[in-house]
Amino acid sequence: MTGTQTTWTTERIALLKNRIDAGLSCGQIAREIGVSRNAVIGKATGSACRASRAQPPGSQSGGAPRTLRAPGSPLSTEPS
Repeated sequence: MTGTQTTWTTERIALLKNRIDAGLSCGQIAREIGVSRNAVIGKATGSACRASRAQPPGSQSGGAPRTLRAPGSPLSTEPS
């Protein structure tokens, strides 16, 4: 692999976490930090940044538990 490699310094990681918490896209963060979008995605998914990200709307955490239907049972409980 050739090219310039950037190092994830403590300052860059802090900036990454701050920008993720602010809701910026990976592309926006990449332009601000001076790295590729893929580098931002890789660092955000492979580091402690995961814990600081907000849950996406409709995620399972914090909501009512899902109820699963038995295989072969009808999708609706309404009489046909």
